[in-house]
Amino acid sequence: MPGRRVLLTSPLQPIGGCSPDVYSWNKTPGAVRLFLSFLSHPGLCFLGANLPVETLEYPSRQDFERALETPPDVLGISFHINESEIALTMAQQARARGVKEVWAGNYGAYNPEIAWAFDRVFTGWSEHAVAQALGLDATPREIVHPELYGVLGTSFKAPVILSGTLYTSRGCPWTCNFCQTPDFYGKPAPIPLAEIERIVRATAGYGKVAVLDNLVAQHVAGPDHVIYTGDGSSDIHVMLHINARDGLTIAVSETRNVSQIAKRTVLSTSALAVLAPILEEVAGWERYRIRSFFEANGMLIQEWERVRTDWLTLRPAAEPQAEGLEVAPKVAKVS
Repeated sequence: MPGRRVLLTSPLQPIGGCSPDVYSWNKTPGAVRLFLSFLSHPGLCFLGANLPVETLEYPSRQDFERALETPPDVLGISFHINESEIALTMAQQARARGVKEVWAGNYGAYNPEIAWAFDRVFTGWSEHAVAQALGLDATPREIVHPELYGVLGTSFKAPVILSGTLYTSRGCPWTCNFCQTPDFYGKPAPIPLAEIERIVRATAGYGKVAVLDNLVAQHVAGPDHVIYTGDGSSDIHVMLHINARDGLTIAVSETRNVSQIAKRTVLSTSALAVLAPILEEVAGWERYRIRSFFEANGMLIQEWERVRTDWLTLRPAAEPQAEGLEVAPKVAKVS
């Protein structure tokens, strides 16, 4: 069966490109989400990195319909139990468009009551099982870790990527009889150390630029739609890269090299504070409107001060005359 075109996807989302809110799972999302969402699908990331398959993460209805215009030979749907009805509807739509096989995975596929609707069912991390189903070499081999697995962010038009997840192993070491996870995922299997080192290198320094460009290509977004936040020296290269392409860079610390390069700097104890410059720069909102927006969503901007900071290095005009006398430079911060 090698050579078949396989498309792996997740259930339709009201806002394409991101999962339901982590905070408000299984609730109807609003037009704008303040809370965190997954911008990359956990299982599909690993499958796409290890197998010759296409992935469509968190598609909108329009995204899914466009994908079926050229029907794949196999459509795989990764869904949770609460998304079963959506998955069944997608399976019916795919068969009507000429898809020959429809597969199911994730916790939703663990439900035997809906297994009849799918040609194959996969449980747990299924790289080897899917390879066998495709007629490929299913000999267990070292897993390739995807770049920035499970990225978290907010679902504005220009996604704000806040963090990624690095796996050192996969599986569950426990045997809790009230939980299906140990049976679903099986015993822990370590991720090769070489893979962990590769991902760590890729997400620092110049590697961030490569990862960012890859995300822009995946989400079919222009470089001017990128918003990047950083607080350390490893963010300098990617900030320069984004600034040159008209994106928005935000420093979230007073680290001098970073704050001098970033277009905006925000200092706050809340991660949501980065939304203020985003709404100003991207949406063009005035301060009063931003305050009202936060208040309407249960958050109060108690203080909002804007200052200009000048960094000066002061030295004596002439060298000291006395032998052995050293005068250290004085650094002054003027706000």
